Amino acid sequence: MRAEALIRVEERVDLGNVRAAARAAAALFDRLHSRADVRAALGSGQVHYEVPFSFAPPDEPDTIVRGVIDCLIVPSSGPPVVLEFKTGVERPEHIRQVERYGAAVRAFLAVDRVEIKILYA
Repeated sequence: MRAEALIRVEERVDLGNVRAAARAAAALFDRLHSRADVRAALGSGQVHYEVPFSFAPPDEPDTIVRGVIDCLIVPSSGPPVVLEFKTGVERPEHIRQVERYGAAVRAFLAVDRVEIKILYA
């Protein structure tokens, strides 16, 4: 299975059943990719997955925020789009997380606006 081959050695340590985890990840991908809004966003520009960043919020000079953006789309026109993929139910900390991601993207791409979508599967 191709999805299984994508799991890195250091990630396999935490998985009990690698094949089952790969199947679950592939099924999740299929569910998300079948959504019209996801396909439209992915087709709108350059797509970057697992984008690491470090960011010093201007209003918190002693803080460094580090994270990994699930998916960043830089369209040919319009604002960049952050797609955050989540399983389970909506939680308040998800909003805070993507707000930080949006602030980081605004800073490193020097844009005024970033579109943010949290996608629950």
